[in-house]
Amino acid sequence: MQARRTLRWSKAAAAALLALVSLGGCGPTQRERDLSASNQQLSHQVDQLRSDLAAANAAREGAAQEAEAARQARDAARKELADAEAHAAMVADQRDASDRALTAARSQLAAVTKQRDDALRSLQDVSTQLRDLQGTDAGAAAVGAAPIDPLRTALDAATQRADDAEAQVAALQARVAEYETKLVAASDALAQLTQERDASLRTRSALDAQSVEQANTIATQAQRIEALQTQVADLQAQLDRSRQQSGDLQQALRQTSGDLQASEDEAARLTSQLEALLRSHQGLQQLSQAQRAELDDVRTRLEQAQSDVALLTGARGIYTVQSADSLSSIAEFFYRDGHRWPAIFRANAHLIADPDLIFPGMVLIVPSGDGAG
Repeated sequence: MQARRTLRWSKAAAAALLALVSLGGCGPTQRERDLSASNQQLSHQVDQLRSDLAAANAAREGAAQEAEAARQARDAARKELADAEAHAAMVADQRDASDRALTAARSQLAAVTKQRDDALRSLQDVSTQLRDLQGTDAGAAAVGAAPIDPLRTALDAATQRADDAEAQVAALQARVAEYETKLVAASDALAQLTQERDASLRTRSALDAQSVEQANTIATQAQRIEALQTQVADLQAQLDRSRQQSGDLQQALRQTSGDLQASEDEAARLTSQLEALLRSHQGLQQLSQAQRAELDDVRTRLEQAQSDVALLTGARGIYTVQSADSLSSIAEFFYRDGHRWPAIFRANAHLIADPDLIFPGMVLIVPSGDGAG
């Protein structure tokens, strides 16, 4: 049988390989390092997002404070505007009242002025009549003294009325001047209040716009915070899953390490048993059926144990040593380089204490090309 330099895998070994393929092609240790690095990266991302979330919350609080200050300023401006409008309405009422009083004073002044003019005309008429009567002695002798007294009395009355009218006219003129002064002052105050009201209206419009802008800023910050919270939750869940995978991997690695040790121990025990059987059968011309069955059973179980070790260590496969084989000849066949035999020696350290002490029938682990050197 040409079994020399051939790799053999059992069906059980192939099934074990499919079960362990999730551990990764780079070996358990590399997979564990990759998961650890992934966990650290996820933790860093979570910390960064939490920092961004805190900054967004601070920005939202600042925007809310600014919005509150803007609302207070807007309310103050609205109150100031309402006060200014009320004051303007009062001043307008005062101006209208002053205007009405001025109109009434002017009308009264016109009436008093007319009375004064009438009194002056009456005074002039009486004075003329008196002069006419006193103009000649003959005329005075003819009418006598009696008619003069009533005329003088009328003259005095007309004079008194004229004086009263003059005083009343002066008083009314003073009132008119006072009302005109009040009217000018009220008009000036109303103009000033109108300007202040317009300024308050502009201020309120600006504050309303600022309030809308602050509300939009707060809404934007709230949306960003919600998005960051979602990202934090997603990354935290991803981190939890990664940590769970890391824990599962570590458990699998511990299990694999235990399985590897058990398989190596089993392979060492079976190799010793095979060597002992082969020595005991030396010199026999023919083996009994029981001896052959025992030898085949040991070989089969040894191949299975070494196949398990090969799978657990990511090796290339197994090889059964033939007559005249050496580690260097085996390395020459598999790697085209006999100097790479130490790789085979290290892979089978659980079986071989001396690289020169191998025997036909021994089942060896053949490391992968990447692991040989």
